[in-house]
Order: sequence, then structure tokens, then C-alpha cells
Amino acid sequence: MQKPDVLDLKVVERNVYRLLDGNDFVSHGFNHVKRVATGAAYFASLDGADDEGRTVAYVAGLIHDLSRPKSESKDHTKSSEESAREFLVNYDCHGREDEIVRLVANHRHMTSGSMRSRSVFIADKVLEQMGAYLAFRGAVYIAEVGDFASRNGEGLMDAQCEVITRRMETYPVEGFPAKLRSFVEYQKDLALRFIRHLRSSDKWATNISTFCYDKVRNGTAGSTDDLIERYEPIGTDDVEYRNESIRYLTAFPEALQRFIGI
Repeated sequence: MQKPDVLDLKVVERNVYRLLDGNDFVSHGFNHVKRVATGAAYFASLDGADDEGRTVAYVAGLIHDLSRPKSESKDHTKSSEESAREFLVNYDCHGREDEIVRLVANHRHMTSGSMRSRSVFIADKVLEQMGAYLAFRGAVYIAEVGDFASRNGEGLMDAQCEVITRRMETYPVEGFPAKLRSFVEYQKDLALRFIRHLRSSDKWATNISTFCYDKVRNGTAGSTDDLIERYEPIGTDDVEYRNESIRYLTAFPEALQRFIGI
């Protein structure tokens, strides 16, 4: 029986969706991997990838979190690599399965190399783990991982501040391709600004986090995208963060182009 073509994105997307359907890991559902896939293909194109190279990056983005545990303390680099290879066995990969698996394996930690070889890492970290969007997605993540299951209220906010601050320290601006550094700096500044206000218990910041925590814990979150749409701002700052998040969800990559001069 002929294997499906890994370059047939409709087939691959449908099968990834089936694998993740019913997954109650809100912050790491299908919408997350699809956005990482879109970002990875875009960053690969900035580094000169042809159509097939962009598709390879897209597929890697789709399957980068097939084995993501609900834990902040467990490194899923190896399990992600293994899950990606198991998934690809069922496809005709045109001899590019090792390239796809390398992109998945490299998504966890900062490494040297071309933008194309780090396209999944860049999309996952700069788009999904920085910026205004992280104010919402970070709160969702903290509320659902097992490490913080016993925490509530201020305890969850403390954990959110700790985790996001650690993320920002782990991924220094100078570790990213020069072409993207102004954008990375902008994204990091938004994330750290939110954390400063959350640590100070500013009402708009605590309102975003508490809204997300409560929806996750009572099972009414839907997706992170849904939460952002449903969030009702109480001031100018959270209006800015909500609007910036919606701009990312609906207008990527156009919203990025002013930073990289194209």
C-alpha cells in the first residue's frame, strides 16, 4: 500500500489534528502547532528555502509537540524526536525525514546554525513564548501543568513570573539571527513588561492572569485563541495586550515585516 506524501499538507494536518483532538493541554493544542508550523515555514523562506524546504519546515512545526508532557520540569527533547520519527514512518518523506526530525529535535534549546535549521525553534520561542500573546498563553500554561497543580491565586502568579522570567533569560537576543533581533527584543520587552506589572499586582495584569487561570481550572477555556477573544479588558494596558495578541493571531507575518525591513 502506497504511503501518503509528507508534502501533502492537508493529509498531514488532518492526521496531526486527530492525534491532538481531545488533548486537554490547552496551551499546546492544534492551534499552537499550526502557528509554529506557519512561522517555521516563514522563517525558512527568509533564509532562502524553496517551496519544498518551506513545506519541510511546516511539517516539522506541526509535529514538534506530539509528546509534550504537562510538566515544566521534564525535558521532552528526546521524546519529541522519537514521536516525530514514529509519525514520519507512515509517510513518503522523499528522503527528508532526518531533516524534519532534526528541526523537531532542535526546537527545545538554543543552538548555532542557520535560520532555516532553527526555524521551528525560532517560531516556537519568539512567536509563542514571547510577546503580548504570552501574557495569555503563559497564564494558561501555568494553570494546566502538573508542577503547579496545588497552587492558586498569588501562587500561580508567582509561578508565571518565575517561568516567563526564566524563559527570557534562557533565550538572549544575541542568540537569534541578526535579521530578527529587533523583533525578538520587541517581543521580550512586551513579555517582561507584563511580568513587571504582574509582580506589582497591577489590576490589568492580574485580571488577564486570573481570567485565564479560572477558565482553565473550571474547564471552560476552549483554546487560548478563544480566551483572548472572550477577554474583556478593564484598562488601556490590557486593551493593548489583547489587540497585539489578536494581531499576531490574525496578521502574521505582516505584523513582523516592519522589524526586518521587507
